[in-house]
Amino acid sequence: MSAVEAAATAAVPERVRLPLAAPSIDSYPQHAYYLSVMQLQPGAIDWICSNYLQLSAFPAPETDELFFFDFFVPEIEKHINPWLSLQKIDRRYFAALTGDPVAALRDALARGHYPKLPLDEFHVPGTDSHQRAHYPHPSLLHGYDEQARAFEFSGYLQGRYAQARIGYDALRRAVDGLAECGPPEYPDLFLVKPQCNWPYPLDPVAVGEGIADYLGARNSMARYRTMMSPVDMRFGVDVYEALRSYALAVAAGAARSNPLPAHLLYEHKRLMARRVRRLLELGAVGLAGAAGADDWIARADAVAELGLRLRAEYLKLHRRPQRSAPPDALERLIDRLRASETALLGDLLAALKTPA
Repeated sequence: MSAVEAAATAAVPERVRLPLAAPSIDSYPQHAYYLSVMQLQPGAIDWICSNYLQLSAFPAPETDELFFFDFFVPEIEKHINPWLSLQKIDRRYFAALTGDPVAALRDALARGHYPKLPLDEFHVPGTDSHQRAHYPHPSLLHGYDEQARAFEFSGYLQGRYAQARIGYDALRRAVDGLAECGPPEYPDLFLVKPQCNWPYPLDPVAVGEGIADYLGARNSMARYRTMMSPVDMRFGVDVYEALRSYALAVAAGAARSNPLPAHLLYEHKRLMARRVRRLLELGAVGLAGAAGADDWIARADAVAELGLRLRAEYLKLHRRPQRSAPPDALERLIDRLRASETALLGDLLAALKTPA
């Protein structure tokens, strides 16, 4: 053990394991990591239900194909979030200030921070790039064990959001290896903490505006034009046609398959069902006539189930070596899901009570 490590060990506990919540969305790290910390606070779900509603699809920079799906939400790393404390530090500056990354990251964890930092996944066990290719990708540290000389982290292992361990020496190599990686560069390190800066109850006005944008396939960036110029993307229900075009290209062998859009689409429907339940709990949905709470829940759950089936159908396409046949079943599910969801959200928008 070096002198630096010995001094740090004397100052911090032998073992720290910070808690993690099960995130509502785990498709991409920009959602999974922050929601894993944010959702330790039960009240955060109202902010999530008010914001994680709109979808967008836009060209992937490396292929210019319209297949990259994502939630369109305030970017946690760029905008204020009422449920997180976030410190952004240039990782090279952090390295120059702290010296040994193991000691510095261990100290941050001991102080209750979750470090989110890029690592060269060539040195990260369990990742697709481990011992195969130098590839930079963010990980979230949430603990360490001095006796085992290892950090506990969350990342994408065998294609799934999961938790694992990485030894101190491997982490040093993964930090140093970033110099051998190409883009994306990920220049920053973030120290994350759960923190309620101010209460945020579910906002029926924001939900109503989001649903209207989603159903109208409107560019939600127009709402923020005072901060940035709106970017031309597909929004809302138009993403179904983007997914259809992408699936047909994959089936024809004209595009590389990525199962994440289909998974994210299912997560969107699952969260929509949770949003409906939360609106009902708060009495924000009118229950006139025969449309009782059980009816709303049944319809929302049926949409989520169709999303799950669509994901399963896409995975068949993803796994099939020969992709020459058109994905007819997948196309039918896309049409069914779009029709069912449009009907549900149109009725929900009409029944939504908003403050006077």
